[in-house]
Amino acid sequence: MQRLDTVDWHELEAGRPGCSATEIPKVLRRIARADTATPTSTLERTQGDLQDLLLEPGRVTEAGTAALPFLVDLALDPDTVGRPFLLELLADLAHDGAADHPRATAWRQQWPRLRTLLADPDPEVRRTALRFIADRAAALLERWQQETDPSVRVPLLLALGRAAASDGPAAEVRALLDGLLHGDDRVLRVTAVIAAAPLDPRTPQRALPVLLELLADPALAPEFEKVWYEIDCEYPYDRDDVVSRVVHLLEQHDPLTAVSFVADLAAAGRRTGDAGLRRCALDGAWKLLRDRPSPAAAVLPLAAGLLEDEEDGVRYRAAHLLAVLGRRAAPHADRLAARLDDPGEAEFFDGTVGDHARWALTRIGDPRALPDLVERLVAPYRDMQGRGYCIGDPRQPDVADVLTAAARRRRPRRGRRRTARPARIRDSWSRRRRPRW
Repeated sequence: MQRLDTVDWHELEAGRPGCSATEIPKVLRRIARADTATPTSTLERTQGDLQDLLLEPGRVTEAGTAALPFLVDLALDPDTVGRPFLLELLADLAHDGAADHPRATAWRQQWPRLRTLLADPDPEVRRTALRFIADRAAALLERWQQETDPSVRVPLLLALGRAAASDGPAAEVRALLDGLLHGDDRVLRVTAVIAAAPLDPRTPQRALPVLLELLADPALAPEFEKVWYEIDCEYPYDRDDVVSRVVHLLEQHDPLTAVSFVADLAAAGRRTGDAGLRRCALDGAWKLLRDRPSPAAAVLPLAAGLLEDEEDGVRYRAAHLLAVLGRRAAPHADRLAARLDDPGEAEFFDGTVGDHARWALTRIGDPRALPDLVERLVAPYRDMQGRGYCIGDPRQPDVADVLTAAARRRRPRRGRRRTARPARIRDSWSRRRRPRW
């Protein structure tokens, strides 16, 4: 790394309020000294300190421009720990500058060195370095001809489709994507469909048979988690994320086609015994219903068909969808009532299948939801503190007190039945003079 004392850090503005830019050389040295034995928490804290010193929300500080060559030195050194972070920081420093701005000049001076990272031996470094050329279709196309690692080719291809749609060799990129769509690499076939959408929004709809065949294949599902990256994402996508991307693209063109697609995925998941695919299909249906009410009629049979599924997470999602659909789910009230005691749960979500079935029945207006309703509503708040420090102090009521009182007020009174008036009384009443209104 170049000598840090060649810069007068005292004269520069740091990003973090109350800090001096003289802290920057110290942080850079800590990053340079870090090795594989350095605790991850220590390294992340140091990286956060550096980011705060060089960047402010919405702008790059003078210190950020001055630190640019030193950051490039660290990023080029294969022994530097956390090189992808430095590349992301460099990409942030490169943004938002006029052509004659000092930062733009400094960036142009460093670009010949930075572009060598596009051919770095480390795939993670190459993948992160794609951010430098993410909006340049010609540069991405050139890089495609040289790249062989699948975990770099996927994000490269996705970026290429976006860049070519705004400004680039669209015809050449279309030919490339069309060849990949009919190629042997099954993950790249899915990638080509998504990458082509910015160039032709109808591509996903025309490729539905191919997408259904590939995304419904249980053997292919683990492959996505190995190679499916986006340029600005540290972790790979799984099959559920890819399906969500496809559903979103279909929804933009035709929401009902998107519902039909997730229904076909659910049917394929039943045929192959793939519970993950069935969960994924219901998640897609939920996103469609969340965005607009028009798919409700098509989502209803999909959710109802999976209400008795053998997998807890599938039943949970199906009951939730039926609850969201409200009175439209009334034809399935008996099946929902049969699930009131279902203890099945879904990972990362609250409640049980029975809770959502009860919610569905309340929205339908079915009285079978009433037994134990207050108890189920109170359960999450049972251990919450609502009382004052002393017994006699004012306090807010417990949830059980409020709900029980509300339920009691709604309960019909049980008293003596009113009997009909004798005929003599009725006749005398009818002969009374009625007021004039």
